[in-house]
Amino acid sequence: RGTRFTQFYAAPVSSASRASLLTGQFCRRAGEIANSGIGGLPYGKETLAERMKAGGYNTAVLGKWHIGSHPMISPNKRGFDYFFGFKGGCVDSYSHFYYWAGANYHDLWENDKEIYSDGTFLADETLVRMKKFIEGQDPDDPFFIYWALNIPHYPYQPKEKWIRYYEENFPQMKKNRQLYCAFVSTMDEVVGGMMEYLREKGIDDETLIIFQSD
Repeated sequence: RGTRFTQFYAAPVSSASRASLLTGQFCRRAGEIANSGIGGLPYGKETLAERMKAGGYNTAVLGKWHIGSHPMISPNKRGFDYFFGFKGGCVDSYSHFYYWAGANYHDLWENDKEIYSDGTFLADETLVRMKKFIEGQDPDDPFFIYWALNIPHYPYQPKEKWIRYYEENFPQMKKNRQLYCAFVSTMDEVVGGMMEYLREKGIDDETLIIFQSD
């Protein structure tokens, strides 16, 4: 006995959820799984970025893309003026290499140019790029940023101070649980940095923030 799930409203892989988020369609209708041999979000699917851009917004995506690595369907071809991040499913936060399954490969990009920033913590670096993008805007122009943090996705690489915090204050926790909690706290700290920046710049009351997990 069992249950057949045939509508594909959700999926255990984040790329399907990302396709839904960016198109406003259920996973099956978004058609992210294949596109004439090029895996990724098919042409003909209007993205949120394209709709925002048509409304006069400057657009950026920072962090994880994971809905197509082919240049034909890169972020800059899907309505985003600026892209900084990686195109695959996950990377090491410091070397920015993909290590899981198959050959290792480097995966860090600024627009369509591969860049190297060995040793920088990727989540922090996306926040730096976000600030630069906002600073470069005309104060009268609206902007839309899709900030897809790569944490707390594996590999678990929390900041040392949060590892110590959970080791010292929650010694009863299993090691893996301590690491995950420390990684979530690391994420909270990065998100807090964004909120602090918006307040300092005086645009927090004018900025709509939607925070979600896939």
